[in-house]
Amino acid sequence: MAVPLSPKCLAGKRAYTNFRDTIRELFLSKTGKEYDKGDEDIYRLLNAYGDERAAIARANSRLRSCRCDAPPSEQISCTTLHVLVDEIRGKVQGV
Repeated sequence: MAVPLSPKCLAGKRAYTNFRDTIRELFLSKTGKEYDKGDEDIYRLLNAYGDERAAIARANSRLRSCRCDAPPSEQISCTTLHVLVDEIRGKVQGV
């Protein structure tokens, strides 16, 4: 049975579309390319124009600040993928 979304989670759901559009516009302005999550070159572009460590830190901070009653899989625009990326990065770099 799904847990009802808290008001904070519902606000996040409404903001998702605006956030997605903002990210697409930012990506285009920085890279000169339309965002396409299937683009095989996406990781290289994101690393060239962004900061992976800072993104992981921001994702951790946002996850801690928005502790909804629902698990991440049931929240809109909520994921713990950054935890996996950070763990893999540490193993690859031997950190």
